[in-house]
Amino acid sequence: MSKLLSRKWLLIVLAAALFVMAGCQAVGGVDLNSVLKKSLKVTSSESKQTFELKMDFQEEALEELDEEERLLLELVSNLKVELNDVKYEDSNHMSLEGKFIFNQEQSIGFAMQISSTTLAVQLEGAKQPFVLDLTADMLTEEELSELGMDEASVAELGVKIMDAVSGYAIDNLPNPKSIKVAPAFESINGITTSVMHASAELDGAEIWSLLGDYIDALLADRKGMDAMLNELITILMSNEALAEELDLYLNTGELDAPTKEDLVKEAADAITEALTELRLNMDDSVLGDMAETLFNKALTVKADVYVDSNLNIRKQGLDVNFTIDEESELSFLPIRSIQIKTMSEIWNVNGEVKADKPVITEKSIDLYEMDMMEGYEVVNLFKDDSMIYDILKNKLHLTHQSYVAFSNDYYNAPIIVPGYITIVPIRDVADAFGAETTYDAKTKTITVHDIATGTIIKTTVGSDIANINGKNVKWSFPTTIIDGTGYVAARSLSEALNASIEWTKLYEDVKLLTIEREL
Repeated sequence: MSKLLSRKWLLIVLAAALFVMAGCQAVGGVDLNSVLKKSLKVTSSESKQTFELKMDFQEEALEELDEEERLLLELVSNLKVELNDVKYEDSNHMSLEGKFIFNQEQSIGFAMQISSTTLAVQLEGAKQPFVLDLTADMLTEEELSELGMDEASVAELGVKIMDAVSGYAIDNLPNPKSIKVAPAFESINGITTSVMHASAELDGAEIWSLLGDYIDALLADRKGMDAMLNELITILMSNEALAEELDLYLNTGELDAPTKEDLVKEAADAITEALTELRLNMDDSVLGDMAETLFNKALTVKADVYVDSNLNIRKQGLDVNFTIDEESELSFLPIRSIQIKTMSEIWNVNGEVKADKPVITEKSIDLYEMDMMEGYEVVNLFKDDSMIYDILKNKLHLTHQSYVAFSNDYYNAPIIVPGYITIVPIRDVADAFGAETTYDAKTKTITVHDIATGTIIKTTVGSDIANINGKNVKWSFPTTIIDGTGYVAARSLSEALNASIEWTKLYEDVKLLTIEREL
C-alpha cells in the first residue's frame, strides 16, 4: 500500500508543481481537473524522460572553496539525466534504462528494475549489480491476511483512498492567469499525435500568490473537506480488521464511542486549524522573508502539458530559472543562476506493459551492506578504468581517510608528552582508518589489522617496540594505558599506516591534530 500511495502522491506533487493548469472550470474546452484526476489512475505506461541542471558560478566564490567542493560543483554544473525505455507495468513493477551526462561530454549508463520485493541497479563500470530488498518495511502475507487483505485488495484500497482525496485536493487548485490552451500536433515516441497543448508562464511572486489562493480555496470549501473525510472514513471502516488496527471505532450504542460525524468534524477541525496557521504564517517574518528572497521575479517557471482526446497526459515539460543578483540576500552563494528543465513523453497508457525483471547475480552488492562499507571498499566495487571510479576516487576522494582531534577534547584527547612527542589513542585512530583492533589481556598486546593495506601492527603495553608485518620497529614512545585507553606515539603509528600527520594552531590554547591518508 505504501508504494502505491507514494507513487500517486508523487504524481499529485508533480502535477501541482507543473501548475498543471488545474482550476475550477475547463480552459479552452479542456477539463484540466479531469486530466489531473485521470493521471492518478494510470495503471501502466511506457515513457522516456530527461532532466537537465545547469548552474552558473561566480569565479571569485569558487576560488574560496576547497578542491573537492569545487570539483563536485563543476561536475554537476551541467548535468543531464536521460531515462529511456521506462516501463511502468503496475505499482509494483517498473524498469528503465538511462545515463548521466556530465558537461555534454562524459556519461555513465545505468539500468534499474523494480519488482514487488527487489530493486536492482546496474551501473556502467560496476563489477556487479546492486540490489535492495524492498520487503523489510512491507506487510507480510500473514499480516495482510490478518487484515483480511491481499496485494490486490491493498492496491484497490489505495485507489479508493486516492479517489476520495483527489477530488477535494484537485478541484480547489486555482488557474494561473497566464494559462493558454490550443490544439497542436506533437511527436510522441516518434509518432505525430493530435493533442491539446496547455501552457503557462509564471514568476515567483505569482507562484506564491497562487499558493495562498489554493490554501484559501481549501479553507473555503468546508463542505468538500467534510465530504472527502466522510468518504475516506467510510472506505477505512469497510474493513473491520483494518479499522480496528487504525483504532477507528464508531458508536454502536456505547455511550462514549464517537459517531462518524464526530470523526469527520474532529479531522476537519484539525485540518482547518493547520491550514489556517499555514496561511497566516505565509505573511510572517520567516515565510515572508523566504517569499521575498525566493519567490520573486528572479524565479520564472514555464510549464507545458500535452493532453490527448482521452484526457491522458502524453507529454509534459517544465523549465525553471532562478537568477541571483548582487543585491539579493543569496548573493553570498557561489551560484549566480540555476536552470532546471524536464521533459517527458508517455505512450501505451493503461496498455499491456511488461517491465524487465531485476537482474541479480550471486555476487550482487546489497545496498544496505554498501552503506556500511569504507570509502575505499565502495571505490573498489568499480573498474579502475571507468568514469565512476575516477569520480569517486579523484573528485569525491572516497578513498581519503582521516583522524581529527582537538587538543582540548574531553574524550581521549591527543597528548603531548615531554620531548614534544604526541601520543594518540590507538583504537580511535584505527577505527577512523577502518582497521580492526584487538587486545590480549594476558600478554598486554594490542593488535591492529589495517584491512585496507593488509598491514598487521602489534604493540605491547610498556614497550617501545612495535611489530609491523613481522618486523620489529622501535617507536618514539612506549605504548601506555591512560584511563583504560591505549596510547601510542602518533607519528610512529602514522608511518606504520602510511599516513601524514600535522598539528594546526586554531586559537591560543587550542590545536587541531590531523592524521590522514589517500588510498
